[in-house]
Amino acid sequence: MVKTKRILTTSDKGFTLIELLVVIGVLGILAAIAVPRIGGITDKARLTEAQTAIGSIKNSLELIYTDKNSYISVHTGEYKTASTLLTDTDLNQYLENLSDRWKYNIAAVTDNYLIEVIGNGADYPDSLKASFKKGDAAVNKTTENSVTTASTSP
Repeated sequence: MVKTKRILTTSDKGFTLIELLVVIGVLGILAAIAVPRIGGITDKARLTEAQTAIGSIKNSLELIYTDKNSYISVHTGEYKTASTLLTDTDLNQYLENLSDRWKYNIAAVTDNYLIEVIGNGADYPDSLKASFKKGDAAVNKTTENSVTTASTSP
């Protein structure tokens, strides 16, 4: 009887190699599922930042139109950083802060405009894009792998 008791107590120590390998395999599968989802979240957050910038530019454009009855004074013709955009256009009178993480392009005519924003740098690659055309209901946002449309205007 004593011999049986000793066998049971010595065999209950620790985990077997198979149990450890199963746990490591399950954790690996969970990590493989979770990591790509986290990567998409950062792109969505950055595009939301672009949408906010577009909203600020849109509001400034409407103020310029109220003052000058035209959007032409903010036409850029090419993508520009925030500091260059504010220096070269009339936006500096209405808009104080824009992030240099993005490049901005405003195609403007007398009564219409298109605002485009693309990433500017390693953390904000140019595959991140957002655009808004006057009269649209939403901002179009694009990542390297997908195209999404915001549900509301900026």
